[in-house]
Amino acid sequence: MSAPKFQKAIVNGAGRKVILTYSEALSSTTASTDDFEVTVDGSEASISSVEVSGSTVELTLASQVDYATPVKVSYTDPSDG
Repeated sequence: MSAPKFQKAIVNGAGRKVILTYSEALSSTTASTDDFEVTVDGSEASISSVEVSGSTVELTLASQVDYATPVKVSYTDPSDG
């Protein structure tokens, strides 16, 4: 079985959520804030919560992100360790 493939990421209009979309439905039991790292313009951003729904992951950030600011998301699979 192949792993879901990342398709796109957006920051919502309010600038508080990073929404990741994948090619297929994801398991909601493995998502934790510790599994993700978000950097905003080179500085680490605090993640308040993670919600998985179908093929999307919503990362709620502790502070707002300006729409023009570069955002990078990293994920570490907890089952790899």
